[in-house]
Amino acid sequence: MSSLSRLAIVIFAAILLTAPLVSATREDATEHTAIVDGGDTKINSLWTENGKDVIVWIDSIDGLEGNSSHSIDVYIATSDQWLDHMCGGEGNQFADPFNPVFFKESLSPSDMPFSFTYSVTSDDSFYLIIDNCDNQRTTDYNADESSVSVTYAIDDESDEFADDLGDVAAGLGIVMIGGIALCCGLPFLIIVVLLVRKNKTQVVVHAQPQGIAHQGFPAQQNVAYAPPTQVTPPLQQNPPAHMQGTPDANGYEWLDYQGNKYWRQQNSKSDWTLHQ
Repeated sequence: MSSLSRLAIVIFAAILLTAPLVSATREDATEHTAIVDGGDTKINSLWTENGKDVIVWIDSIDGLEGNSSHSIDVYIATSDQWLDHMCGGEGNQFADPFNPVFFKESLSPSDMPFSFTYSVTSDDSFYLIIDNCDNQRTTDYNADESSVSVTYAIDDESDEFADDLGDVAAGLGIVMIGGIALCCGLPFLIIVVLLVRKNKTQVVVHAQPQGIAHQGFPAQQNVAYAPPTQVTPPLQQNPPAHMQGTPDANGYEWLDYQGNKYWRQQNSKSDWTLHQ
Protein backbone atom coordinates (compact mmCIF):
# COMPACT_ATOMS: atom_id res chain seq x y z
CA MET A 1 0.00 0.00 0.00
CA SER A 2 1.42 3.44 -0.96
CA SER A 3 2.01 6.26 1.54
CA LEU A 4 -0.71 8.30 -0.17
CA SER A 5 -3.28 5.53 0.37
CA ARG A 6 -2.28 5.21 4.03
CA LEU A 7 -2.68 8.97 4.51
CA ALA A 8 -6.17 8.91 2.94
CA ILE A 9 -7.26 6.08 5.25
CA VAL A 10 -5.96 7.91 8.34
CA ILE A 11 -7.77 11.15 7.46
CA PHE A 12 -11.01 9.27 6.63
CA ALA A 13 -10.94 7.46 10.00
CA ALA A 14 -10.18 10.67 11.88
CA ILE A 15 -13.16 12.46 10.33
CA LEU A 16 -15.51 9.62 11.27
CA LEU A 17 -14.20 9.40 14.84
CA THR A 18 -14.20 13.11 15.52
CA ALA A 19 -17.56 13.90 13.89
CA PRO A 20 -19.72 15.60 16.55
CA LEU A 21 -22.54 13.59 18.05
CA VAL A 22 -25.43 15.99 17.49
CA SER A 23 -28.68 15.25 19.31
CA ALA A 24 -31.93 15.78 17.45
CA THR A 25 -33.51 19.21 18.15
CA ARG A 26 -36.32 21.26 16.64
CA GLU A 27 -33.66 23.43 14.95
CA ASP A 28 -32.71 20.43 12.78
CA ALA A 29 -36.32 19.51 11.96
CA THR A 30 -38.09 19.91 8.62
CA GLU A 31 -41.30 21.92 8.96
CA HIS A 32 -44.52 20.83 7.19
CA THR A 33 -48.10 22.04 6.75
CA ALA A 34 -50.32 19.50 4.98
CA ILE A 35 -53.99 19.43 4.00
CA VAL A 36 -55.30 15.91 4.67
CA ASP A 37 -58.60 15.33 2.87
CA GLY A 38 -61.37 13.25 4.35
CA GLY A 39 -60.83 9.54 3.82
CA ASP A 40 -57.16 10.13 2.96
CA THR A 41 -53.67 10.14 4.47
CA LYS A 42 -50.43 12.15 4.32
CA ILE A 43 -47.23 10.09 3.98
CA ASN A 44 -43.65 11.24 4.74
CA SER A 45 -40.57 9.11 4.10
CA LEU A 46 -38.17 9.07 7.06
CA TRP A 47 -34.43 9.27 6.36
CA THR A 48 -32.92 7.30 9.23
CA GLU A 49 -31.00 4.15 10.09
CA ASN A 50 -30.80 1.43 12.73
CA GLY A 51 -29.98 2.85 16.16
CA LYS A 52 -31.13 6.41 15.38
CA ASP A 53 -34.03 8.37 16.86
CA VAL A 54 -36.83 10.04 14.92
CA ILE A 55 -38.61 12.95 16.61
CA VAL A 56 -42.00 14.24 15.41
CA TRP A 57 -43.70 17.43 16.60
CA ILE A 58 -47.39 18.04 15.80
CA ASP A 59 -48.28 21.67 16.48
CA SER A 60 -51.91 22.01 15.37
CA ILE A 61 -54.90 20.35 13.73
CA ASP A 62 -57.22 22.88 12.07
CA GLY A 63 -60.57 22.41 10.36
CA LEU A 64 -61.15 23.56 6.77
CA GLU A 65 -64.08 25.02 4.79
CA GLY A 66 -65.97 26.01 7.92
CA ASN A 67 -65.68 22.58 9.52
CA SER A 68 -64.39 22.22 13.07
CA SER A 69 -61.12 20.43 13.76
CA HIS A 70 -61.21 16.83 14.95
CA SER A 71 -58.95 13.98 16.03
CA ILE A 72 -56.59 12.13 13.70
CA ASP A 73 -54.39 9.02 13.90
CA VAL A 74 -50.59 9.10 13.64
CA TYR A 75 -48.47 6.04 12.76
CA ILE A 76 -44.88 5.10 11.99
CA ALA A 77 -44.71 2.03 9.76
CA THR A 78 -42.20 0.03 7.74
CA SER A 79 -42.63 -0.21 3.98
CA ASP A 80 -44.48 -3.55 4.29
CA GLN A 81 -46.77 -2.18 7.01
CA TRP A 82 -47.47 0.95 4.97
CA LEU A 83 -48.58 -1.22 2.04
CA ASP A 84 -50.99 -3.01 4.41
CA HIS A 85 -52.63 0.29 5.47
CA MET A 86 -55.99 0.78 3.76
CA CYS A 87 -58.57 3.55 4.10
CA GLY A 88 -62.05 2.04 4.28
CA GLY A 89 -60.46 -1.24 5.29
CA GLU A 90 -62.41 -1.98 8.49
CA GLY A 91 -64.56 -5.00 7.79
CA ASN A 92 -63.10 -5.36 4.30
CA GLN A 93 -62.34 -9.02 3.58
CA PHE A 94 -59.51 -8.02 1.23
CA ALA A 95 -57.71 -5.84 3.79
CA ASP A 96 -54.64 -7.27 5.54
CA PRO A 97 -54.03 -6.50 9.24
CA PHE A 98 -52.29 -3.17 9.82
CA ASN A 99 -49.84 -3.33 12.74
CA PRO A 100 -47.49 -0.29 12.68
CA VAL A 101 -44.34 -0.08 14.81
CA PHE A 102 -45.73 3.09 16.47
CA PHE A 103 -49.24 4.50 16.78
CA LYS A 104 -51.00 7.42 18.44
CA GLU A 105 -54.69 7.14 17.66
CA SER A 106 -57.44 9.67 18.35
CA LEU A 107 -54.90 12.48 18.67
CA SER A 108 -57.13 15.45 19.56
CA PRO A 109 -56.62 19.18 18.81
CA SER A 110 -56.75 19.69 22.58
CA ASP A 111 -53.57 17.56 22.86
CA MET A 112 -51.58 20.12 20.86
CA PRO A 113 -48.68 20.64 20.85
CA PHE A 114 -47.76 16.95 20.84
CA SER A 115 -44.39 15.28 20.23
CA PHE A 116 -42.93 11.79 20.37
CA THR A 117 -39.65 9.98 19.74
CA TYR A 118 -39.29 6.65 17.93
CA SER A 119 -36.04 4.70 18.22
CA VAL A 120 -35.24 2.75 15.04
CA THR A 121 -34.32 -0.90 15.72
CA SER A 122 -34.08 -2.35 12.19
CA ASP A 123 -32.74 -1.61 8.71
CA ASP A 124 -36.22 -1.24 7.16
CA SER A 125 -37.50 1.87 5.39
CA PHE A 126 -39.86 3.87 7.61
CA TYR A 127 -42.78 6.23 6.92
CA LEU A 128 -44.78 8.73 8.98
CA ILE A 129 -48.54 8.31 8.28
CA ILE A 130 -51.02 11.06 9.21
CA ASP A 131 -54.37 9.27 8.95
CA ASN A 132 -57.70 11.03 8.37
CA CYS A 133 -59.71 7.98 7.34
CA ASP A 134 -61.30 4.81 8.70
CA ASN A 135 -58.59 2.16 8.27
CA GLN A 136 -58.84 -1.54 9.10
CA ARG A 137 -57.85 -1.08 12.77
CA THR A 138 -60.83 -1.14 15.14
CA THR A 139 -59.08 1.30 17.50
CA ASP A 140 -58.58 4.16 15.00
CA TYR A 141 -60.55 7.43 15.04
CA ASN A 142 -63.32 7.53 12.43
CA ALA A 143 -66.13 9.65 13.90
CA ASP A 144 -65.32 12.65 11.65
CA GLU A 145 -63.40 12.49 8.37
CA SER A 146 -63.73 16.10 7.20
CA SER A 147 -60.60 17.70 5.75
CA VAL A 148 -58.04 19.16 8.16
CA SER A 149 -54.79 21.11 7.98
CA VAL A 150 -51.97 19.63 10.08
CA THR A 151 -48.83 21.58 11.02
CA TYR A 152 -45.92 19.36 12.07
CA ALA A 153 -42.14 18.91 11.97
CA ILE A 154 -39.84 15.89 11.54
CA ASP A 155 -36.25 15.42 12.69
CA ASP A 156 -35.02 12.16 11.18
CA GLU A 157 -31.33 13.22 11.42
CA SER A 158 -30.95 13.41 7.65
CA ASP A 159 -29.13 16.75 7.95
CA GLU A 160 -26.55 15.33 10.39
CA PHE A 161 -25.90 12.42 8.02
CA ALA A 162 -25.43 14.79 5.08
CA ASP A 163 -22.99 16.96 7.10
CA ASP A 164 -20.87 13.92 8.00
CA LEU A 165 -20.73 12.85 4.35
CA GLY A 166 -19.71 16.37 3.38
CA ASP A 167 -16.87 16.38 5.91
CA VAL A 168 -15.60 13.02 4.65
CA ALA A 169 -15.78 14.15 1.02
CA ALA A 170 -13.93 17.39 1.83
CA GLY A 171 -11.16 15.48 3.64
CA LEU A 172 -10.71 13.05 0.78
CA GLY A 173 -10.63 15.93 -1.69
CA ILE A 174 -7.80 17.63 0.19
CA VAL A 175 -5.82 14.38 0.26
CA MET A 176 -6.31 13.82 -3.48
CA ILE A 177 -5.30 17.37 -4.38
CA GLY A 178 -2.18 17.16 -2.20
CA GLY A 179 -1.21 13.81 -3.69
CA ILE A 180 -1.65 15.06 -7.25
CA ALA A 181 0.47 18.12 -6.48
CA LEU A 182 3.26 16.00 -5.01
CA CYS A 183 3.22 13.35 -7.73
CA CYS A 184 2.65 15.49 -10.77
CA GLY A 185 3.70 19.03 -9.85
CA LEU A 186 7.48 18.62 -10.23
CA PRO A 187 7.44 16.67 -13.55
CA PHE A 188 4.95 19.19 -14.96
CA LEU A 189 7.23 22.10 -14.01
CA ILE A 190 10.22 20.42 -15.73
CA ILE A 191 8.20 19.88 -18.91
CA VAL A 192 7.13 23.54 -18.99
CA VAL A 193 10.73 24.75 -18.62
CA LEU A 194 11.91 22.49 -21.46
CA LEU A 195 9.12 23.66 -23.75
CA VAL A 196 9.92 27.33 -23.10
CA ARG A 197 13.58 26.80 -23.99
CA LYS A 198 12.79 25.12 -27.27
CA ASN A 199 12.75 27.18 -30.43
CA LYS A 200 9.27 28.33 -31.25
CA THR A 201 7.86 27.24 -34.60
CA GLN A 202 5.55 29.67 -36.28
CA VAL A 203 2.40 28.06 -37.57
CA VAL A 204 0.33 29.83 -40.21
CA VAL A 205 -3.31 28.77 -40.45
CA HIS A 206 -5.19 29.68 -43.62
CA ALA A 207 -8.92 30.03 -43.21
CA GLN A 208 -10.86 27.78 -45.52
CA PRO A 209 -13.79 29.51 -47.23
CA GLN A 210 -17.15 28.19 -46.17
CA GLY A 211 -18.61 25.55 -48.41
CA ILE A 212 -15.29 24.74 -50.14
CA ALA A 213 -13.99 21.26 -49.42
CA HIS A 214 -10.41 20.41 -48.53
CA GLN A 215 -8.65 18.23 -51.05
CA GLY A 216 -9.87 14.68 -50.67
CA PHE A 217 -12.71 15.62 -48.25
CA PRO A 218 -16.29 16.61 -49.06
CA ALA A 219 -17.68 20.03 -48.13
CA GLN A 220 -19.68 20.32 -44.92
CA GLN A 221 -23.38 19.94 -45.47
CA ASN A 222 -26.24 21.36 -43.43
CA VAL A 223 -28.23 18.52 -41.91
CA ALA A 224 -31.78 18.91 -40.64
CA TYR A 225 -32.69 16.92 -37.56
CA ALA A 226 -36.20 15.79 -36.77
CA PRO A 227 -37.58 16.75 -33.31
CA PRO A 228 -37.80 13.94 -30.73
CA THR A 229 -40.96 11.88 -30.72
CA GLN A 230 -43.25 12.57 -27.76
CA VAL A 231 -44.13 9.53 -25.67
CA THR A 232 -47.72 9.24 -24.54
CA PRO A 233 -47.90 8.41 -20.80
CA PRO A 234 -49.74 5.23 -19.79
CA LEU A 235 -53.43 5.47 -19.01
CA GLN A 236 -54.64 5.44 -15.39
CA GLN A 237 -55.86 1.97 -14.36
CA ASN A 238 -59.05 1.93 -12.31
CA PRO A 239 -59.27 -0.20 -9.14
CA PRO A 240 -60.89 -3.65 -9.39
CA ALA A 241 -64.66 -3.64 -9.07
CA HIS A 242 -64.55 -6.10 -6.15
CA MET A 243 -62.78 -3.59 -3.90
CA GLN A 244 -65.08 -2.18 -1.21
CA GLY A 245 -65.29 1.59 -0.61
CA THR A 246 -66.52 3.83 2.17
CA PRO A 247 -70.23 4.73 1.92
CA ASP A 248 -71.46 8.29 2.46
CA ALA A 249 -74.87 9.75 3.31
CA ASN A 250 -75.71 10.43 -0.36
CA GLY A 251 -75.79 6.85 -1.58
CA TYR A 252 -72.27 6.70 -2.96
CA GLU A 253 -69.16 4.69 -2.14
CA TRP A 254 -65.69 6.29 -2.09
CA LEU A 255 -62.32 4.57 -2.50
CA ASP A 256 -58.67 5.75 -2.28
CA TYR A 257 -56.55 3.86 -4.82
CA GLN A 258 -52.98 4.65 -6.00
CA GLY A 259 -53.24 8.28 -4.83
CA ASN A 260 -56.63 8.99 -6.54
CA LYS A 261 -60.26 9.03 -5.38
CA TYR A 262 -62.92 6.87 -7.07
CA TRP A 263 -66.75 6.65 -6.58
CA ARG A 264 -69.76 4.57 -7.51
CA GLN A 265 -73.30 3.99 -6.24
CA GLN A 266 -73.57 1.97 -3.03
CA ASN A 267 -73.88 -1.82 -3.38
CA SER A 268 -73.79 -1.54 -7.19
CA LYS A 269 -70.58 -3.62 -7.60
CA SER A 270 -70.05 -1.58 -10.78
CA ASP A 271 -66.75 -0.24 -12.08
CA TRP A 272 -65.16 2.61 -10.16
CA THR A 273 -65.22 6.15 -11.64
CA LEU A 274 -62.27 8.52 -11.16
CA HIS A 275 -63.27 11.61 -9.15
CA GLN A 276 -62.19 14.75 -11.08
